[in-house]
Amino acid sequence: MISKSIEWFLILFSFVLLIHYPSVAQTALPANTSGLRIGIRTGGSSVLPLEAVENATYYPTVSYHGGLVVNIGRGNLTLQPELNYSQRHIRAVYNQQGVSLSAKVMTNRIEVPVLAKYTFGQSNARFFINGGPYGAYILNERYKASLISFGNANPSLRPLIESVIAGLNNKEATFEGSDGRISYGVAGGVGVAIKAGPGNLSLEGRALYELGDNTPANSPDPSGISLTSNVRNTKYVLLQASIGYSIPIGSR
Repeated sequence: MISKSIEWFLILFSFVLLIHYPSVAQTALPANTSGLRIGIRTGGSSVLPLEAVENATYYPTVSYHGGLVVNIGRGNLTLQPELNYSQRHIRAVYNQQGVSLSAKVMTNRIEVPVLAKYTFGQSNARFFINGGPYGAYILNERYKASLISFGNANPSLRPLIESVIAGLNNKEATFEGSDGRISYGVAGGVGVAIKAGPGNLSLEGRALYELGDNTPANSPDPSGISLTSNVRNTKYVLLQASIGYSIPIGSR
């Protein structure tokens, strides 16, 4: 598990990038380059677990993300705030005493990264790296569960297990106001921007790591047996691969 000291280092590193942005953002590119670009990005996402949960095996799932991008600045180092719709799907299979259960948490949320972006290379193909903090707000969250195998467990337990699964499957999470909906973390990525028509076509790989959320400590697990909370609360990196297109606005 990533330690708290590393988490705080990631936070400080992100904000140092943003603090130093004004002092270097005006260098390296020609003076007639537009200081404002607007674009879109879209692509696929997958969760990479960073820790193990006892008796559980995690499986990769593919989901979707997309949104609006604004890039501000004329130099090699620019500021890039975004507004993205993002899906996060986490799936695990639990095996205990011969019983195998599948649990999946499917979250739809709004992500707002504020990234410092450093670009280098030739005019027709420029590489970039970016990094900074992000905030996220859950729009809705839904669960899926199924019994894979009952094995040689006590037959008297089967009605109880099936009842738990039936009560959880296709159930939507309930929230008290904003409690449990808000999270924050750090994001970073690498990519390339290729000149295409009036704008740039970009290909990017990005990772988002959650540092915390506002879920109450006594928030109940809808399964009643910590099934979904174990899946949802596992430390992970959300990996995103995207394609985007941006155009300059104003003088060029």
